[in-house]
This record gives sequence, C-alpha cells and structure tokens, in this order.
Amino acid sequence: MTNNSSTVRPRRLPSNATTTRTFISGSRYRLWLQGEHLLHVRTDGYAERCKRFHLGEIEALVLTRTTAFRWITLVLLGLLILLGMTFSGIWAVSDWPLASMITGPLAALVVLLLALHLLMGPTCALHLHTAVQVEVLYACQRMRTARRLLAILLPEIERRQGKLPEGTTGTAGTAETAGTGGKP
Repeated sequence: MTNNSSTVRPRRLPSNATTTRTFISGSRYRLWLQGEHLLHVRTDGYAERCKRFHLGEIEALVLTRTTAFRWITLVLLGLLILLGMTFSGIWAVSDWPLASMITGPLAALVVLLLALHLLMGPTCALHLHTAVQVEVLYACQRMRTARRLLAILLPEIERRQGKLPEGTTGTAGTAETAGTGGKP
C-alpha cells in the first residue's frame, strides 16, 4: 500500500510566528510535514491559507540572519532609558507618587520584553526555493527555531531526493545555505 499524503497524519514542525498588520489583528504562521509535502499554513482569525510544497521539488533552503534583532534591542533599550530618565526626573523634582506608579511598571514591562527578546535569540529569514518560485517561510523568524526545523526537514528531503554531494551545504557570505540537490 502506498503512502498517500491525504491519509498521513500531519506532523507539526518547530515553527510559530505571529506577524501583526494592525493593532488588532495579525497572522499566525506554522509549518507542518504531511507525507511527501511541507505545508506552510497562515491563519488570519478564522481564515486559513495553506501552501503545499512537494519535498522532491525543493531545490534550496536559504537561512539568512536579519538585522531586526539589533533594531528591536535598540528600540527597547531606548524606551528603557527614556522611562528611566522620566522616572528619575519626576522623582527628583516632585514627590508626585502617581508618576512613579506609572513609569515603574512600564519600565518593568520593557525590561521583561527585552529579556524575552534576548532569550529568543537572533532573527532570521528562511527562503524556500523551487523551480518556479521563492517563498519566504514566515513561520521561522528566529535562528534557533530555524536550525531545529532544518535538522528535521533536511533528512526528510534527502530521503526523497537522495544524499547531497559534499560541499553543497554550509555558509555562503552571511547566509547559511542548505541546498537540497534539486533535479537538473
């Protein structure tokens, strides 16, 4: 009996990213492995969109570090410095307790956000190349998650396409490239 993709139970891959287009709604992205296919699922509230990529047709996965990590860190540090200066200025000039009750918790929230951001690690972009398109996999936005995903996904691709020749994986410039030996 053959393994039909529709009868194989999907396996959730390490991925979970949320992008926000407005202050109210956002999109959640996840990756699933189902039989011979990689599914890139985008959920917007009640609507769900799915792109299916056959593992045998993937030519390359390109992992690139982005500068968003640095910018988010700088913005959070700037907010923390601004709140610290506001708190110390209000505290030194007046004895208004409401100001310390507002700026203190805000500073604590910014410290918490900064700590979570630093623990999550550097940001990245993962691009999937096929013969007809290049798709950004928005489900992987952190290097740690992307490396865990590639550790699972590359053996599955190699099982469908065959073993990669030596020297086709590794770094090229600032991008980590994981070629999959696509068909000529």
